[in-house]
Amino acid sequence: MNSSDLQHLVSDVYKQAGVVTETVDSFRATEHGKANAHVGLFEIQSVLNPSHKLSWWPPTAETSPSRPLAGLKVVGLIRIIAAPAVTRGLAELGASVMRVTSPNLIDYSFLHIDLNWGVLDKYGFGVDDIIDLVRDRARGKISVCEDSYGWHGPWSDRSGWQQISDAWVGIPAGFGKALGLKDNEPVTPVFPNSDYMTGISGVCAALCILIQRAEQSGSYKVDIALD
Repeated sequence: MNSSDLQHLVSDVYKQAGVVTETVDSFRATEHGKANAHVGLFEIQSVLNPSHKLSWWPPTAETSPSRPLAGLKVVGLIRIIAAPAVTRGLAELGASVMRVTSPNLIDYSFLHIDLNWGVLDKYGFGVDDIIDLVRDRARGKISVCEDSYGWHGPWSDRSGWQQISDAWVGIPAGFGKALGLKDNEPVTPVFPNSDYMTGISGVCAALCILIQRAEQSGSYKVDIALD
């Protein structure tokens, strides 16, 4: 069994997270890399609704230049690092964040990290469902959704996390080369830099969309990804 066979077995058959390490150039040459080459730090999808008005949120006693988002309410259906980094960034700017979790759900699973496609839709909490819920409200809503591999291409539905994303886009290969290791042996970075950078991208995206909603109204979906 070679690495390609193992990749297929792990990711396609057993639906577990795993990837063969690439270089930056070999990643860009893949079908998936090409499918996501046009994407910047985030992508925005708008759902305009004539019943939604140009909207901001009411100021509070805590509103200030250092806490401009005071009064903004955020619900986080989130778990590990990247997505919580988004809500933490919004909280640092003053937003009120409620994280939905379970006392019976551990923070780290050794299998099937953070991927269960269709469950939110099954229970009526998918992006389209929530947009439909607010169709008659005066204000639309904003959803920020995070993925590992990116939202386009043949691998967009695969599970993954920071180390998987790093290996796929060539970061460990570059790390090993910088360390001068024999045969440029790939080395996974110690710290989850791409997780936190994705979190910052999500915060920036949310700020951009809050301004856009104030100018154009409607609901919005923002896509961010580790890749």
